[in-house]
Amino acid sequence: MSVRDSASRPVSRRDLLKYAAAAPAVLAVPSLVTAQRAQAEPLGILLDYAAGVIKAADIRAAAKTLSTQLLGAIAIAQPPRHLYVLAEEPLNGVAWGALPWPGHDEPLIESTAVSLVRLSSGATLAERSSARIPQNLRVVVAAQTSESPLRRLAAASVEADQIRKALGDNGLHIDERSHATPQALLDLLGESAAWVHVAAHGTARPERMGYAGVWLETPPRETTPAFLGWLDVLDHGVRADLVVLDACQLGDSGSAVSGNLSFADAVSRAGARQVVAALWPVSDAASALWVPAFYRALVDDPWHDPARALRAAQLRLRDTRAFVHPFFWAGMQTIERLPLAPEQAAARAAAH
Repeated sequence: MSVRDSASRPVSRRDLLKYAAAAPAVLAVPSLVTAQRAQAEPLGILLDYAAGVIKAADIRAAAKTLSTQLLGAIAIAQPPRHLYVLAEEPLNGVAWGALPWPGHDEPLIESTAVSLVRLSSGATLAERSSARIPQNLRVVVAAQTSESPLRRLAAASVEADQIRKALGDNGLHIDERSHATPQALLDLLGESAAWVHVAAHGTARPERMGYAGVWLETPPRETTPAFLGWLDVLDHGVRADLVVLDACQLGDSGSAVSGNLSFADAVSRAGARQVVAALWPVSDAASALWVPAFYRALVDDPWHDPARALRAAQLRLRDTRAFVHPFFWAGMQTIERLPLAPEQAAARAAAH
């Protein structure tokens, strides 16, 4: 038997594997608390790499242990082509692409695109799910000036030109906005079926409610850049089809009990069908490689699948000497909203 995904293309059992935190017995995850402990060590190791205290071999060993804990009970010998992860915190913080499939040594990035799934009961989502490329890619860049208290993002300042050069003449117009203000970004996120790319400083402080978001341009007669947080996005709503967040930590929501959302998750819950974001700090220099590679793969893919395009971009980083370490590529993730089947939506509504 086969199922169909949100783009209505056939997906076999070989393609689709749903990872459901609600069924821990099937997935060998006794509880979310156990899963949180399981993922803490590998994630800590990846972050510690930045301080130069952890070797890559230690990360591979930790990733293998985590893979056994989370995926070991799944009776599929070969890794799927696309892994759909249906889970809540803390499993959203797992760097899935760095884990090997049980019984294999290579990380999933070698064979598998990964999507974190959010379910939606709205019929409009299914109607908007398509493989069509929009006329414009909306690009918002807040690279910061020399007067800003934030570090200037040199690569971000030319990101729109890099995307334009990578895509060439394929009909997708790169629309770089001259003002990176909170209202301008909210307006773009509110455009139906839009593709929106954001290059900026991001931050996530899970201990402070609502304090995850992007730093944009400094308003006139002020010295501090404007901040757009996840609560603002939820209040405004999002109608964009794809939102790419090239900024630090916008996929990080902290612990399961903090009550916070990541900025990326808020963009998804507010209505975006696909969101690309990073779990931890990202390299400005690495963006000059992965961002053009992502959009080139996205346009070339017949289904314009962001998860598959992100995998291609991650492989582009991993295949370089400078960014081969998983610290530079494993933290990027795709969040995808999939519509519930009508009977599921009705049952869910009745239960509430």
